[in-house]
Amino acid sequence: MTPDPQPLVSRRAVVAAGGLGAAALAVGAWGTWQAVGRSSTGGASFAEPPVRRSADGLLDVVLEAAPGVTLAGRSTHALGYNGHSPGPTLVVRPGDLVRVTLRNRLDQATNLRTHGLHVSPTGKSDNVFRVVVPGTDTDYEYRIPDDHPTGTF
Repeated sequence: MTPDPQPLVSRRAVVAAGGLGAAALAVGAWGTWQAVGRSSTGGASFAEPPVRRSADGLLDVVLEAAPGVTLAGRSTHALGYNGHSPGPTLVVRPGDLVRVTLRNRLDQATNLRTHGLHVSPTGKSDNVFRVVVPGTDTDYEYRIPDDHPTGTF
């Protein structure tokens, strides 16, 4: 009978390495938390996006898709809507009509999609095949059903 081969790494070494890894993760997380607390905005909190609310059953809004948004008080090359990322919060109610003019100021084609809204996928609504070419404006229209459930979409 041959003796069992010696393991390449002892169980004690594996446990010690795991403990060191957990400690390194904790120190890294703490350092990140501290760095975020001392951001270049002087510790100011991130601003909530602007809110656009429907009135009398209608929300009419313009969204300009473009680079150059401001994040944490700094100008960036990031993409966003109306100079912000995320874009505005749209608040509507069941039965409302939502009209959106999308201004594409990107250097590539884009479109709008709703995720979770129970709206038509055809025509000027939530149509995945619509293409908004650079430098153009396109109108969208969404009729929110009267029986639409509440939620964040």
